[in-house]
Amino acid sequence: MTRAVEIRAPSGETEGTRSQILRWLKRLGESVAENEPLIEIETDKVTVELASPGSGVLREILK
Repeated sequence: MTRAVEIRAPSGETEGTRSQILRWLKRLGESVAENEPLIEIETDKVTVELASPGSGVLREILK
C-alpha cells in the first residue's frame, strides 16, 4: 500500500523568518531512508536540512 507523507518545516527553526527551499537532496523516483536529509531550507538566519520522516520513494514535489 502506498501512503503519501507531507513534509513541513519545523516551526522552531523557521518561526518569525522568511524561508525558501534551496534544493531537494533527492530526485523524483529516488529511494529515501528514514532520517536521511531530504531538503535544504534557507531562512533569514540559518540554512537547515530537513530529514525524511520515513523510508520510501520520492513521488511528488509540490510547489
